[in-house]
Amino acid sequence: MKQLILPFFQSTEFNFENFYIGNSNHELVESLLEWLNCEFPKVFYFWGDVATGKTHLLNAALNQCSDSAIYLPLKEFSKIEPRVFDNLERINIVALDDIDTISGDHELETKFFNLLNKVILSEGKVIITGRNHPNKQGFELNDLVSRLCSGLLYKVSLLADEERKKALAFLASKRGIKIEPRHMDYIMKHFKRDMTNLSLLIDKLDRASLSEGKPVSLNLIKKVTTDSNIY
Repeated sequence: MKQLILPFFQSTEFNFENFYIGNSNHELVESLLEWLNCEFPKVFYFWGDVATGKTHLLNAALNQCSDSAIYLPLKEFSKIEPRVFDNLERINIVALDDIDTISGDHELETKFFNLLNKVILSEGKVIITGRNHPNKQGFELNDLVSRLCSGLLYKVSLLADEERKKALAFLASKRGIKIEPRHMDYIMKHFKRDMTNLSLLIDKLDRASLSEGKPVSLNLIKKVTTDSNIY
């Protein structure tokens, strides 16, 4: 059989140290860390809205473990073939990002369900992210929903506005950047406030500050946030 080549790798930039947990996600992160060192349960599923940090946590988990692992960002596939799930039970940790991508596709759901059953009988484990709870994910196979619900289930909660300010300061401190409170207010009023875009903004500010040899100022923030092609 022809080998299926998967040109996807987990990001080494994502780890638990640079993830801002907030007030609502402590239990999720603690459980995920414990799960990585336990044999059971075999399935860990967490869900949440776009840009809540699901991919970050998924990659952080992979970077934390020393066993063999594979990362499959399903929404990045131009076309998902059923054979993508073949033989994955041989790997210690299988990480599937955006499982909602296969919702409603009977063949893919069946292959995924079969994979979960094989993993349960193997030494491996599966960690999965989705947009919704398995019961509300739109899966056709009831057995698949039941199998997912038999594992650990957690929701990644959105950060409140005040927490997002703290998260922004947290991300900036990791880069050695200082952002004044009034500049924080400007960012919150004039920039997308989800964690994905705030992280990208910190990256740009870091590069801009280094390039111009200047600390982060309001003018630099305006320059970076108004021109997407800069830095």
